[in-house]
Amino acid sequence: MLFAGSPLWLDFILLLAIAVAAYESGRLLGVRLLGRAAGEADEAEDAADGHALSGVFGLLALLLAFSFGMALNRYEERRELVVAEANALSTFASRVELLAAEDRTPVRELLAQYGRSRLAFGGATNEADANAAYAEAARMHARIGDLVYASLARTPPDPRGPLLIQPFNEAGDIAAERLAAREARLPEAVLLLLCIFAICGAGLLGYNRAASQRTHRPAALLFLTLLAVAFVTVLDLDRPRSGSILVPQQAMERQVAELVS
Repeated sequence: MLFAGSPLWLDFILLLAIAVAAYESGRLLGVRLLGRAAGEADEAEDAADGHALSGVFGLLALLLAFSFGMALNRYEERRELVVAEANALSTFASRVELLAAEDRTPVRELLAQYGRSRLAFGGATNEADANAAYAEAARMHARIGDLVYASLARTPPDPRGPLLIQPFNEAGDIAAERLAAREARLPEAVLLLLCIFAICGAGLLGYNRAASQRTHRPAALLFLTLLAVAFVTVLDLDRPRSGSILVPQQAMERQVAELVS
């Protein structure tokens, strides 16, 4: 996958380097095609170039805003799922007291192991570790279910069953939702289109500067740097655990600490 395994700093450097190269290439091409090094463009040509440049960067800004919004919404979804799962585990842990006395201890022990596995899933920095932690938690969840259903089967039907099963099933459902949210990414076509627009915009900016006596390289470099930062920020938000903007796990950490104690 594009931009999936490379470090963010490398993505930043590559995009900035390519954008700067496109800017210089566009400027040199403009000088050669226009047949002048500076200051000889008429006002009509300057206006046309300016409109084209504004259009490209306007579309780029729209794409960046759209991509940033999608990435931020997915970040918020992952954060909310962590809190929801911690609440479901807390509810189930409190209702374990409804089980028969001899069944409570083994369920609590397995629940503590399950919580640690879920915490390992949330903190995994690569897909292999995340999948291993998810599979381990799924095994623990199944074993807890076996114990709970067996305990309930030994007692007459009463309201305890639904009170126990509802948060237990909810925790399992949220675990599956967190896996799906972790695997969700921005479409590669959108990221590729962002790169193309950024590079083409840099080239058009350099071409536009060919008609001026001043190249404004420091200003152009600052602009392209900010553009690369914005793109890398979108990539960072789109990476659940491998970037620098991480989904906080404090809610799960506090809950696991309570289960283990």
